[in-house]
Amino acid sequence: MATDRSYRQLKNIQDDDFSDEENNAFAPLAGHQQQSSGGGGTTTFRGGKRSQSTVRSCGRGRSTCIVFAALILVLAIAVVSSFARPRCSRDVGSTTNIYTTVAQQTTKPPPINPTPSPWPWNSVRLPTDVIPTSYRIFLHPNLTTYDVTGSVIINAMVQNPTKLLVLHAKNMTLSKVEVLDASKQSIPLDKYVLNEKLEQADIVFVNEIEGEIEICINFTYVLNDGLAGFYRSTYVDENGVTKTIATTQFEASDARAAFPCFDEPGFKATFELNMVREPQYHTLFNMPLVSTTSSSDNLEVDVFEKSLNMSTYLVAFVVSEFENKTSTIRDGLKIGVHAPGRQIDEMDLAFEVLNKTIQFYEDYFGVAYPLPKQDMVAIPDFSAGAMENWGLITYRQVDVLYKEHVTTLQQQQRISIVVTHELAHQWFGNLVTMKWWNDLWLNEGFASYVEYVGTDNWNKDWHMMDQFILYATHTAMAMDCLESSHPISVNVQEPSQIAAVFDAISYDKGASIIRMLEAYLGKEKFLSGLKRYLNKHEYGNADSDDLWKALSNQDDGGEVKKMMDTWTIQQGYPVVTMSRDNEKITISQKQFLLKDGYTPEKKSLWVIPLTYIDDSGKKNSTVIQNDDQGSTIEIASSVKWFKGNLEQAGFYRVNYTENNWNSLSDQLSTDHTVFTPADRASLIDDAHYLARAGMLDYNITLNLGSYIANDDDYVPISTLLARFRYIGVMLQKTGDYLLYKKYMWKILTTWKNKLNWNEKKEDSHLTKFLRVSVLSLAVELGHESAIAEAIVIFNDWKNNNVSFDVNLKYPVYCAAARNGFESDWEFLWDRYQTTKVVSEKTVIMSALGCTTDISILYRYLDSVFDDSVRLQDIGQVIGSVAANPIGARPAWLFLMKNWDTFLQKLGSTSFSFGNIISSCTSSIASNIEYKEAKQFFDDHSDAGSGTREISKALEKMELNVKWLTKNKKTIRKWFFSQIN
Repeated sequence: MATDRSYRQLKNIQDDDFSDEENNAFAPLAGHQQQSSGGGGTTTFRGGKRSQSTVRSCGRGRSTCIVFAALILVLAIAVVSSFARPRCSRDVGSTTNIYTTVAQQTTKPPPINPTPSPWPWNSVRLPTDVIPTSYRIFLHPNLTTYDVTGSVIINAMVQNPTKLLVLHAKNMTLSKVEVLDASKQSIPLDKYVLNEKLEQADIVFVNEIEGEIEICINFTYVLNDGLAGFYRSTYVDENGVTKTIATTQFEASDARAAFPCFDEPGFKATFELNMVREPQYHTLFNMPLVSTTSSSDNLEVDVFEKSLNMSTYLVAFVVSEFENKTSTIRDGLKIGVHAPGRQIDEMDLAFEVLNKTIQFYEDYFGVAYPLPKQDMVAIPDFSAGAMENWGLITYRQVDVLYKEHVTTLQQQQRISIVVTHELAHQWFGNLVTMKWWNDLWLNEGFASYVEYVGTDNWNKDWHMMDQFILYATHTAMAMDCLESSHPISVNVQEPSQIAAVFDAISYDKGASIIRMLEAYLGKEKFLSGLKRYLNKHEYGNADSDDLWKALSNQDDGGEVKKMMDTWTIQQGYPVVTMSRDNEKITISQKQFLLKDGYTPEKKSLWVIPLTYIDDSGKKNSTVIQNDDQGSTIEIASSVKWFKGNLEQAGFYRVNYTENNWNSLSDQLSTDHTVFTPADRASLIDDAHYLARAGMLDYNITLNLGSYIANDDDYVPISTLLARFRYIGVMLQKTGDYLLYKKYMWKILTTWKNKLNWNEKKEDSHLTKFLRVSVLSLAVELGHESAIAEAIVIFNDWKNNNVSFDVNLKYPVYCAAARNGFESDWEFLWDRYQTTKVVSEKTVIMSALGCTTDISILYRYLDSVFDDSVRLQDIGQVIGSVAANPIGARPAWLFLMKNWDTFLQKLGSTSFSFGNIISSCTSSIASNIEYKEAKQFFDDHSDAGSGTREISKALEKMELNVKWLTKNKKTIRKWFFSQIN
């Protein structure tokens, strides 16, 4: 699953201290147990009103197991023909007790104690006595009333005799449950229980069951609008008519909200789908369509091929009126793209990337793509960036739709990255799936690394591997130096815990250590190990140890396991100190943490593949073991400087003695090109973070970057700008902010004059990116000439329809919103409301937050709750306001005032809530505001999907306060010296 970082990407901002890490979480429904009176009735509560319905069970004889009261009789023949004909033989209606819970209640449920308890099963993890082998799913979503009627038949094998069968069900009413034995006879039930807190259905039998069984369940629910499970989304077609689609988002734990199932990744099975729909719609599924049966009631049933073995979170279906484009590439493999009619041509770029990348990955992994088709769908409302459903990838529209001369180059790259990320999952995650969510990084870390490999193959001129350290390594390091971070492989159980690890650690640190491992092993050995891993575990599940065994080609994982366990099981990463004494360098390590003086309870050490270079150009490498012995290496007396961690391929920082830092700084000032762009970026990044941690004098750090006006490479310049952004945010509520801005105006002027507002034919991809970064920051900091030039461009475009470089939309729009007339802001707001191009909407959303009119900022914040902004985009609006120095406080006040509303809208289903908490607190650096925030979060500790973010936000705020107290005078003095 790709996270949504479009806001940062369009301005080419690193996801650093103000990162938009995606946290998708689940907030359990509050409720209490309600036992029905006898007779087996199903009691449900919806919106405070109680309704009673009766469980229908099959009578004796050879009647069909699944019968729908809601389904019109004329569909019965079609339904029966699309299913096998399991039989049930006894009426269990009078003996089955139904337990239900209140669907929505303001008070929390009482704690569930292991004993005594009304629940037969009290663990969030399912028992493994019963293993599913296949599902046959029948669904009828009514896209007018939003009612969903369905059934599922699950074939399973009882591994150990048991009286209890437990599976998942969430936010639905079960109108009938029956279980058949191998001879298709109904097995007597004692009761079944719906446990809404654990999202489980407990089926209790009179006697122990064994062997093969068939589980038959009828259910109903409402097609929700919450961006999770089986939900509805809307769009306006080319004729101005609002259309509704039904689509899915199941990862990590929402397949259970669409049909009862064993909703854990280790319970792989095959899936068949039968979808009832109205004729104007069509259905997409993971597998190709087999047949469509019509009825006299103007309804149709789509029947699909059986899937390969896969996990429930990868199941997907879409019911829509979308148009499509398809192609057959090799051996009958069909690929297709689907979108609303007026947007189908905007899928062409993604279609081309899909075509080229799927064949490239077959060669790269050495394993053929196993499905007969691969579809990609542009969904109007989508919580993440995309979802890798096997054979049916779904996307947020901005991450897949490209319109020439409108969509920026940054967004074009983002589309390519997201497509290649999701395609990588078709092997890593889908073909081979982690056993449990503690190894999520096996999915997301690999996809987050291979997306760069795939995009680099798509367009070599984009220099994707150079960008890797900016958007992966630096992002992960910024988070993993916090005490509130977590190991890559982390123990998680509940849905909210699972959702919280969809973050920079699983994605970006996972990608970074894979890059480090490939550099250590060599590409050939690395790829042959991946092929062994995929071939051995195809259609099954694996864990980290299985990968180490394959890469080492040893049963115990060998040296690969010894090294990589130190990176996956331990939290954080090391700082390696290289101290020179004449012709000897002593090497030591310790965990790097931003909290100055903090000593972790447990000492962590790593096996580190250390690389280094000296001024002679000689490259060397050694392995530092995870012990306290340290290491020494020899060095020639003539060497003036040395630099560790070549190309920042390793996930560690490097510190030196003051003499070596000064020599490195002198070399940068004399000839910075001696170092590669990645090495220049790593020096800058390490120096700034070491200074923040109190391990390096800030004067050394700031002097190191003084050469930067002579640099013209995007990677080191972008790194420096990101580090200075942090300093600026810390100072923005102090009297020293003007000094900061004057210094930044000085260095930005140099680059602005070099780059200006006109793209040159010879400009490289990264030069175009650099222009956007420089001009965007210049405008945001009030650079007078940059703003004046931008407003001229804006007015010519607005009044005379004069086109300008599409990549510069953000700085131009931001300047108009910031320094133009109120009518300019209104013009952009109207354009946001009316444009049909989603990439244009995204740029405008960010630019509207640039205004310096606080009343307009509050109006913009209020728009997130008046249907002007899609639910999926609320986080971007809040983030754009919070990033504005004038808007930071209003954004935080807005979050506190509307906390309950945010929690209700985003807490249980959206990835956005954690990002909103982060963006609204990232600029807090005063003790007064920190205490206010701490008190608020003490009183509002349950944030649903944002709960983990609270601890990170509090730690960051505390660090900000200490940083400002400790470093403000030093920073002020240095800025003053540079300006004068």
